[in-house]
Amino acid sequence: SSAREMRSGSSSSSSSGSDSRRGQMRGGSSSSGSDSRRGLMRDDALGITFEHCGADEAEFLYEEIVTRRAYLQGGVQFPLTSTPSEPAVVVDAGANIGLFSLHCLALAPRATIIAVEPSPTAFAALERNLSGHASAACERLCLADVAAPARRLVEYAGATGESTSRPRERAAQRRRLRDAAGGDAPADGAASAFVCAQATVSQLIARHALRRVDLLKVDVEGDELLVLRGVGADDWPKVQQVAVEVHDVHGRLDACVALLRRHRFETTVVAQVTSTEKGYTMVVPPALKLFYVYGVRRGRKRRRF
Repeated sequence: SSAREMRSGSSSSSSSGSDSRRGQMRGGSSSSGSDSRRGLMRDDALGITFEHCGADEAEFLYEEIVTRRAYLQGGVQFPLTSTPSEPAVVVDAGANIGLFSLHCLALAPRATIIAVEPSPTAFAALERNLSGHASAACERLCLADVAAPARRLVEYAGATGESTSRPRERAAQRRRLRDAAGGDAPADGAASAFVCAQATVSQLIARHALRRVDLLKVDVEGDELLVLRGVGADDWPKVQQVAVEVHDVHGRLDACVALLRRHRFETTVVAQVTSTEKGYTMVVPPALKLFYVYGVRRGRKRRRF
């Protein structure tokens, strides 16, 4: 999600990350001792334990991905197909610590997962979280429309999910949040620059010899249009469904929708808004211009969750 600290969660849960609202997600401290923000959380309902890089961010991710199923709306189904001979395939672009990948594996244990994340801090947790799944591959890459040996990005302490190649765009979002909140907004963590190799989705498809992609999920902090442009014409027919978070600046939303429609997807656009579910409030001021875009193949019957 492109605003993990921008959209704050309020609850009665303790600072350890335990969750009394649902009675199914529990927090714990990290054994590493190197970073007090890090730790473990367990989801008893899904039967998964995952390492995080900050309890507040992890709780937000859980709410977005698991409770609200933000990337499995708009007609998107998972698993679309999954048999021993033909397991479901997910490309998770902007995987962060891998919670969406873990959710997919809980829904389809045989699924093939290609989890892509540029942030070195989040990637370390991603690898550990997916290490027990032989069908999951982790790639420390920045995805875009062309390959490049190196690209400069910035990550933020306590908000690794906001790692971005567009720090000015993120700074503008933070100002909008502060304005909407009357100056009462979460403090920024320390920023640090890093360099990461850049690739395209088509390169990933070729590298992993994917015959199809059941779901391409994209959450890449402003680079979403570039990622979609990185799917070559020969590879688009392999992609069956798309779920993208879009920050609508410079016509980006219209461009993403038009691109998907050109490749014969039916699209659904959902504006992100402030909402409360099961006692947890996500604050999304309209000024942030955040949207989910879903694409499914034309003619396929949609299923409601």
